[in-house]
Amino acid sequence: MAYGHCLEPDWLPHVEAIIDVASDGNCGYRCIASGLGLADVDGWRIVRRRMYDEIIGYEDLWREVLGSSFETVKNAVHCPKKQDGHLSKNG
Repeated sequence: MAYGHCLEPDWLPHVEAIIDVASDGNCGYRCIASGLGLADVDGWRIVRRRMYDEIIGYEDLWREVLGSSFETVKNAVHCPKKQDGHLSKNG
């Protein structure tokens, strides 16, 4: 198994696959998308958008959970919408 040597030996029996995703700043979202079967070109964007919608939809809860980090996390998860092959700043 590629990269198997990077895992703790006790974890290996529980790992079904290791997927190497693009390291373009969206790799965490790409990993989640892959695990959810959304590994197509824009699957990461769907995951990121849904995370942002969750944070905005339950803002009071996430403000309590994240405390002073709320705005930082919200801004980090925000993903501009794709329009005509380009990214829009209007999210």
